[in-house]
Amino acid sequence: MLSIRARSAVRRATVAATAGVALLGLTACEASVSTGDDESKVVRDQVVAAITKQYEEQGIPVTQVRCGDGIEGKAGTPISCTGLNDKGTTLVITGSVTRWEDGKGSFSVKTTSARARGTVIAAQTKSALEKSAGEEARSVTCPAVVPVPTTPDVTCTLTTMDGTALDVRVTVDQGGALNAKVATKPNP
Repeated sequence: MLSIRARSAVRRATVAATAGVALLGLTACEASVSTGDDESKVVRDQVVAAITKQYEEQGIPVTQVRCGDGIEGKAGTPISCTGLNDKGTTLVITGSVTRWEDGKGSFSVKTTSARARGTVIAAQTKSALEKSAGEEARSVTCPAVVPVPTTPDVTCTLTTMDGTALDVRVTVDQGGALNAKVATKPNP
């Protein structure tokens, strides 16, 4: 049997919020690059530097940006990189060289998906649910790694202050908006 507090939390616990995972940096950047002696290495290093700088300028610190070898100075060359944001989320960044002429060119990339730490999603879900319900929850737990965008939703577990465990269906879209819907019946 759910306590009054738990029933109240369930009734009011479908929430929409912008989660801290908005810091995923699901964004795009463009920059110009030029080559030197080792064209592929120079282009790759400049792409890494540009991605790092542009995300930081948007208030999204990204570290450990790594791009695959073989980024040629040639229009249409695919670019595939990963980065890590300050929340421990791994970003998958893809794009291509958009223009190339006489050793100079430009590229465009965007974050197409991410893998967020479950603890980050759980903390944001807990905060959103508590704010919506106007009361504290004991905890929210989610899978260790949550793909973003979540397709389909991810099941987390809300534990109320009286110890009742409820499933929470969580979605996070590409823009970082978090939606959580609490089940109406407690877990067995």
